Amino acid sequence: MARFNFFGARFIGGQVYFNEAQFSGASVTFSHVEFSGAIVRFVGTLFSRGRVGFFSKFIGGQMSFLGADFSGSVIDFDGAEFFGGEVDLRSPQNWSVPPVGLPEGARPGLRLPPIDTVDEAESVSPER
Repeated sequence: MARFNFFGARFIGGQVYFNEAQFSGASVTFSHVEFSGAIVRFVGTLFSRGRVGFFSKFIGGQMSFLGADFSGSVIDFDGAEFFGGEVDLRSPQNWSVPPVGLPEGARPGLRLPPIDTVDEAESVSPER
């Protein structure tokens, strides 16, 4: 399994795109990372196997998962700290394996799908 770690990176400006990427069997970790001003996009990204961990501070900037397919990888926000910025998980294509470690209750800038979207996506088979 391939392993990538963005240990200690600081996303403080500019734009980083992982659009249409496929995380299939890799371990990608954003540990001790500060998201404080950049735009980071995972638009249309397929998370089908492996693990992606965000053990990070979200202070500013924007992170979007518009149309992402959460159908097999473990997406882990356990230990993430949300102080601001925006992490947008509102419009997944598939939510059959939703991210873990998301805090309960409102957090600054954390945008989750409406309950009916989550319920509907959970009933969709990953084989589609």
